[in-house]
Amino acid sequence: MEYKIDYNELSIRVVKLLFEGAAVGLVALILPGKNKLSLTEVFAIALTAACVLAILDLLAPALSDGARQGIGMGSGFRMVGFPMV
Repeated sequence: MEYKIDYNELSIRVVKLLFEGAAVGLVALILPGKNKLSLTEVFAIALTAACVLAILDLLAPALSDGARQGIGMGSGFRMVGFPMV
């Protein structure tokens, strides 16, 4: 059995995941109030998010959409100060 790699699809997925990881890293850089994260920590968070989303895309595509929505909603709520304690 011979497997063929679609390099066009592979490059699209890699770029998409890198953008998503960069977005998570940007939020991690912007959101902390008093204790700012170092660039190394932000890079680690972004890389971890990209890897998690890649694994979810491969193993559970239905769950990866929910994870993306949760990341977006969680960071958006945090930016506007919700919930107010």
